[in-house]
Amino acid sequence: MASTVDQSPAEQYEAGRSLFGQLIAQMQTEPEHALIRPGDFPVAVAEIIDRNAPDRKPPEIVKQKKVKHAWEQAHESLSEAIWRAWEITANNPTGKVANVGMILQSLALETQYIAAEQKEPLLVQISTHYKKLLNSDTVIPDDTALLSNGFPAYGFRNRMDAIAQAAEQLSTMLDVEQRQQFVEAQLNNVYQLLTDVVDGPNAVNLQTAVDTAKSSKGIDKSIQAFAKALAHRLHELRQHQKDPTIYTNGKLMPTNTQEPIGWGVEAMNRLYEATQLAEYSNEAYRDLFPKDFTPEQEEKALMLVEAYNNLVKQTIETKERLRENRPEDQQPTLILTSPKTGKHLTLQRLCDVNPDDSPIWEANSETNWQTFIQANPRVTKSNPEQFLVQRVLRAEDGTETRIPLGFVAPESAITHNLEERFGQHSRIPLANPSVQFRPSLVLQSDAKEQLARAAQYLQDAVATIPTEERMAYASAMWRQSSGMGVVLKAFTREICQRLQAVPEITLTGIQRETNEVGRIPDGEYTVRFSQYAYQTKGGETRTTQSVAIVEADGTEKQFGAIDPRSMRLPVGTTVIAQITTPLADKVTAKTPVGEISIKKILEHDLRDHAWQPDSAMLYIGYQDQIAIAQVEIDGTRKTLGILDSTSERKLKSSKLLQVGSFQGTQAVLNQEAGNVAQVQVMSLIAQPLAKSVQRAMQERSSEVATELATSSAVKITGKPVQMTYPLMMYGEVNPLPVGNCLEAMRGYGRCHTTRTFEPYKAYAFKEGDVAIAYAGERKVTFRVGEQYRITPAMVADSAYQQQWADMEKHSAKALPQLFLNKQEVWGLKMEPLGDYVDGRIKPFPPTQPIQVQPLQPAPPSAVVAPEQSYSPSRQELLDWYTAVKAKGDISRLEGIKAIGNRLRQVFNQEQGNSEAIAAPPPDYRNSEVTISLNERKMMRRDITNFQTAISALHNSAGTMQLQSAEKTQPIQVER
Repeated sequence: MASTVDQSPAEQYEAGRSLFGQLIAQMQTEPEHALIRPGDFPVAVAEIIDRNAPDRKPPEIVKQKKVKHAWEQAHESLSEAIWRAWEITANNPTGKVANVGMILQSLALETQYIAAEQKEPLLVQISTHYKKLLNSDTVIPDDTALLSNGFPAYGFRNRMDAIAQAAEQLSTMLDVEQRQQFVEAQLNNVYQLLTDVVDGPNAVNLQTAVDTAKSSKGIDKSIQAFAKALAHRLHELRQHQKDPTIYTNGKLMPTNTQEPIGWGVEAMNRLYEATQLAEYSNEAYRDLFPKDFTPEQEEKALMLVEAYNNLVKQTIETKERLRENRPEDQQPTLILTSPKTGKHLTLQRLCDVNPDDSPIWEANSETNWQTFIQANPRVTKSNPEQFLVQRVLRAEDGTETRIPLGFVAPESAITHNLEERFGQHSRIPLANPSVQFRPSLVLQSDAKEQLARAAQYLQDAVATIPTEERMAYASAMWRQSSGMGVVLKAFTREICQRLQAVPEITLTGIQRETNEVGRIPDGEYTVRFSQYAYQTKGGETRTTQSVAIVEADGTEKQFGAIDPRSMRLPVGTTVIAQITTPLADKVTAKTPVGEISIKKILEHDLRDHAWQPDSAMLYIGYQDQIAIAQVEIDGTRKTLGILDSTSERKLKSSKLLQVGSFQGTQAVLNQEAGNVAQVQVMSLIAQPLAKSVQRAMQERSSEVATELATSSAVKITGKPVQMTYPLMMYGEVNPLPVGNCLEAMRGYGRCHTTRTFEPYKAYAFKEGDVAIAYAGERKVTFRVGEQYRITPAMVADSAYQQQWADMEKHSAKALPQLFLNKQEVWGLKMEPLGDYVDGRIKPFPPTQPIQVQPLQPAPPSAVVAPEQSYSPSRQELLDWYTAVKAKGDISRLEGIKAIGNRLRQVFNQEQGNSEAIAAPPPDYRNSEVTISLNERKMMRRDITNFQTAISALHNSAGTMQLQSAEKTQPIQVER
């Protein structure tokens, strides 16, 4: 590199780029001799080296000559000119220009990366768009204009015209290889066209936008409009990238481009879908850090939190005030400081009648001014300030000249009680103040800069904390809601350290009847994170998250509710955990005068002693006016705890408790297990929902229905849920004696339904509510359970398919058949309660025996035959019919129509309709109506090709003619 000293900067850059390129090539071909090793992003570095080669790098952008912001002195004051320039700067178009450039870059890359089978439809879409663009009012830069502005003669119109004709030319090409070569060449032309726009005119526009604060030239709006119009479709990622609701409540980041960035977003979406977690209040994470800090550490930590949060608060307050667009915030201010008291007076809306001579422009640090405050003689709606400040200038002959400086800011007037003081004075002098001139609040209030200052303060403050004390500081901050955000920003390492294992979880209410297990000894258990519903004293139904013990047969029994301050894993997660039940913070003592209670054991000397039960000498007395109990151990009295109020009254009446002395008595002390349990997760268990859990739910449903049937009328919430569809078995034997979804809820274990929309929102109910499912005249009540997103990965997972089948009572094959390609799939858990008759819940009738199919061992050489047919849905047949009709292949239409008519007949037979007049739901299918696997491939190919083409032509006038009159708008259905 020493030989490049005398070279130009461009030559030096190329020498360095070339050298790094050689090093990367050596690393890839001769790794044992390489001078460098792969880093985190070796491919990105290699691409940068490649894309900046002399023959590939974008043209160098020559900076445009800056044009100063003008001051039209004849028509505007200086402050007005400053504000006008600031408005231009504030409306900086850099983001808009950069966004257009990034969109075109993305669409250009897609022409190179998109799959081969999708290239032809993409070219048709682009060609159609360019044809419309050429016929529109959009100004396409011609070569004369480009050359006059220093650009090459790009020939944009001619190149676009050639691409616009590509779709028509393609329709005449029959040779497959010729079509492929033509498509490839045209997409390369599109790539080069978009790249030239981005690296040429748009790049100069971007540089001009960046210089907005220093130059009034402004971007070329016709270039901006042209670049924006070139996009052949909306770019979903750029549209939604700042949407704050993305990645919350199951909402994914939309993306519709086939190129590396789009693929990265798709990968992120898949990760999010596969790892969705419920949202909890911050209280549920409070115990992530144990309470382990000194009072001094807590005080310093909270001072740090308060200082940082105040800086952030100031930024928020400033932003909120600027949104009000106050006139006074758009002008400079003067700060007058009294030399005697040091108090400040703020003046706003400074008068600028003669800006050249006005003293306010030379005000900084002046100390010889004579000023006074007087009432504003002309208070109006547009001139609301009550007090005016004037400067007094005295000539040698004693004459005075008064120059108005500005109005007292209302906040400053309140601070100095001016209204009250003017009740006694006509004016208030302010002699020899120091004067400080400040720019307008708008100019000096940069939210990004203020937040950056806050972030820098936090970084510097945290850096002063000794390494060995960081965990203690994090713990002190984490205990306060205001400090959790600071820990998340500045103590990432400590959070990760705490999350290496699931923090200890506290369970409450194990003394209540909801504990189905009862008291259990300390030890390891298989537990499942669960939930249960209960009724408050006011009759309201609530749901709480809990931990259940998993029995040997797979059933779960509720144990305790998760404390609000404890973390929890998603419902359904099964783990091995160590459960301990600490002793209660209370000791009972049997004395000669009866049983008494001593509390707050854990705060006193004998916190580590377990009384199980033990005889001891107990001493009762007052200490600092508090009744306490002491125990003599090894000749020394130690404080056991505090007497509760009932015990205190009992002992006082028996003269065993007296002021001034401790009375001793023999007692038997006993400490029972407490009403909380501690759960320490040790390992996870990958386990689908056991069938025995379903049996337990079936048994419980009849108990609940019986209980509710004897109570008053039950409150039904939300809209009724239709459940009319048959069980989908796909050739398998249905073990149930019933054949549809609603009947399967009536004692046969169906406890789940699947929808292509969010159930809570659609049916207006929530978890814990009682709702109705119906089919015809029959109605079944159920308690609403959890709703959750069913991701594509879950749909394709065989283990989840079987779990889903256990809950739904369909065949496991039904899940991928019905929902694999759906954009949105939701599961809803249900707890059937009973039939709904005359406003009351009645127990389900006795169930019929369930048919159990014995397992037949396969012969040693048995081979499972693949499926030879496929059952299409009504929607698939409609889409197929439409695609083939649009293609003009009339000979195949009758065959598809016959399959659809057969499906309609089967559906009406199931419904008991003698005439096949009712249309099945869009996703209805039946194993009696099938097509071959080859026909299925042909159907999917026809539909895909049609949908791709229609997407490209969706804005053209002829689009609607391609749609079959028979095709209906898809509706949301259930299975």
